[in-house]
Parts: sequence; structure tokens; C-alpha cells
Amino acid sequence: MDSKNKLPAPSKEFMRAVVDESSIVIDCEFCDRTHFIGDGADYDEGEFENLIKKSELEPEKYIFHNLSSISWGRLGGKQVVEGCPCNEASKYEQLFWDSRYVIADYFSSKSKKLQGQANYEVGLAKKVKSSLKQIQNTTF
Repeated sequence: MDSKNKLPAPSKEFMRAVVDESSIVIDCEFCDRTHFIGDGADYDEGEFENLIKKSELEPEKYIFHNLSSISWGRLGGKQVVEGCPCNEASKYEQLFWDSRYVIADYFSSKSKKLQGQANYEVGLAKKVKSSLKQIQNTTF
């Protein structure tokens, strides 16, 4: 993607909501870039050196971060890495923001439906409990 069509970075607020994992090495499943941190991490023998060599050959694909870990989360079932230059998370952020009223209406109606189902289940549980008490009080 050329710089003219480059996506804007997602907001810190959005990524804070998305990110819930961290790793020493992780692939962004939106662009297939591999992100990794320094050799002080718990790599298998030769793994860090291999990543460094790959990053020298393909610096756009293998990205070194001078951090203690790489933060990532999931969007649409794919791993998304905080700070990845593909910025694919911004598409989701824009979709969510543009659809916020639809999403709010959906959550509201879905919550009401689930509340109704929960109330029905509570009623059934009370009937079962009442029936059990009647059985316990019956002598044969």
C-alpha cells in the first residue's frame, strides 16, 4: 500500500479496548508482519538471532520493538498488533464509530430479550423448587 492510501493509526482509546494479550513475538494476521522484542526475552535457542536476520532481509515484514512485550488483541477473529504499520484496526474503529447508534440499539434490544429469557428461567427454577418442597413434605 502506498503512502497515499495508508490507513490512519487507530486511536489509543480503541486499541486500549481491543488489546488484552502480550507476547515476545506475535504475527499480525491482517498483514502477516511478525513483531518481536529484544533478546532479553525467553526465546528458544537461536530464535532471536533468526528473527534479527529476517528483519535485516525483510525489515517491512519482521519488526523489532524496543519494548518489554508486544501488545495485541483480536478483531474479526484475527490477531491485531498494537503499533502495526498496517493500521487495519482503524477500519474496525471507523465501522464501530459510524455504526454506534445501530450497535447501541442492537445491544439494547438484545439485552431486553436476554432479560426476558432470564426471567422465564427464574420462574421455571422457582416452580421446580416449589415442586421439590411439596414432594419432601409428602409422606407415603
